[in-house]
Amino acid sequence: MANQGFDPLKSISGIRDSVNRIIEDGLSVAGGVQQLPVDIYETDDAVIVKTAALVGVQPEAIDVSITSDQLTIRGETRPEDDIRAESYLRRERKYGPFSRTVAIPRPVKADQAVADFKDGVLIITLPKADEARPRTINVGGVEKPKPSEG
Repeated sequence: MANQGFDPLKSISGIRDSVNRIIEDGLSVAGGVQQLPVDIYETDDAVIVKTAALVGVQPEAIDVSITSDQLTIRGETRPEDDIRAESYLRRERKYGPFSRTVAIPRPVKADQAVADFKDGVLIITLPKADEARPRTINVGGVEKPKPSEG
């Protein structure tokens, strides 16, 4: 007697979804700690580090430190307390500690760094050290002496 409830396409789709979740989790979690995605770019005066959205994280729960040329951001995301676990139909957002250490590619003035938290995004501005700032050098022409009139 054939199993009438078996749907091979549904089974394959379920397996694919499971493998995708495992791959995504493996890329975003290392050693039980989520890797915080960041963008790093520079302006003429500063190196800027911008994090992915930190939904539900309070600014006072974020630790930012810089040592030598390494910037470290740490914190923890927590689920809402008012929703019972058995009430969830799907739960894909990650909770728990997160951390990210990145190399800062330019010399910066760490003591003048500023961290702003706006709309769930942490923006760290690291002013460049003077030796890292671009310099403009004016090129002047060398005038040839005029031939003496004689």
